[in-house]
Amino acid sequence: MSRGRILVAERDGVYLVKLLGDVRLTLCASISDYLQRIFSGPKPRAVYVDLSEAEGVDSTTLGLLARLALFTRDRYGLKTRLVGGEEGLLRVFDAMDIAELFERIPAAPDLPLTELPAGEPDAERTRQEVLAAHRLLVNLKPELATEFYDLISSLEGNP
Repeated sequence: MSRGRILVAERDGVYLVKLLGDVRLTLCASISDYLQRIFSGPKPRAVYVDLSEAEGVDSTTLGLLARLALFTRDRYGLKTRLVGGEEGLLRVFDAMDIAELFERIPAAPDLPLTELPAGEPDAERTRQEVLAAHRLLVNLKPELATEFYDLISSLEGNP
């Protein structure tokens, strides 16, 4: 698998997040910062997540994408549009019960993309992002509590 990268674009209230390669928790701060731009800006007209060149995503990334979809739905009444994605990756969205948060469409808008900087992740911030993402996934699908119990417990500082 190739190193994960995240490209973004925004124009006239249309936001696009494109995942490339294998996107892991090392990029969670970059994703989270971009989501904050969407959350704090004017009402979006549309939000797209493009998985057409994604090879894999971890559960932290899934939690962040779910947070984006829930926010746009609950705050603006918009369904985040999901573009592409190989079948194995889409099965993960189904297994985590987040597929229904997205509207599947065939193509993303043609916008000029820029790469989010990966940066050096801050350990405490990464811990908080991973914890929040996994709590959200468990909230959406309580059966995941057993799968993520050790991770959440460890991140919370419990023995």
